[in-house]
Amino acid sequence: MTRRNSPDTLRALVDSLRFEPFYVAISQSFGGDEVRRREALARYFDYSMSEGDRWGRLVVWPDPSIGAAVLLLPAAASVAGAESDAKATFLTEVIGAQGAENYHRIIDFMRPRASAVIDESAWYLSIVGVAPSAQGQGIGARLIEPTLAEADEAGASCYLETFG
Repeated sequence: MTRRNSPDTLRALVDSLRFEPFYVAISQSFGGDEVRRREALARYFDYSMSEGDRWGRLVVWPDPSIGAAVLLLPAAASVAGAESDAKATFLTEVIGAQGAENYHRIIDFMRPRASAVIDESAWYLSIVGVAPSAQGQGIGARLIEPTLAEADEAGASCYLETFG
């Protein structure tokens, strides 16, 4: 866990996103073991937040138990390749072979469709999650506003993929 990825923030992300179809698919290996599933999702979000810190933007709400957003910026091919290899290893370790296979199946399905309509220089909204008790108050929008304003200043497009 990095310094900004507090257990409270990870809990908020798990609570807000654990029933989203993508996260259900990648945590399928845990069946009915909700404790292990939540732990795996927390590790996944911790990794994703660290990615945002390294080569994107990580925005955590002032009260870290409320939520966070992760946006990823385009990376040089050499960085993207190394990141992809490290993530593949991590995924298999944390979410199991079935979860990693589901992850890659979804990504492989979406990648060509996104590439057809989104410029490779676009910024990607990877995660935005707000604790269920704080939803409906505009917090999600406020989490992404600073980075969207930065992207506007840079003349960059942003996109989000959804699954459902």
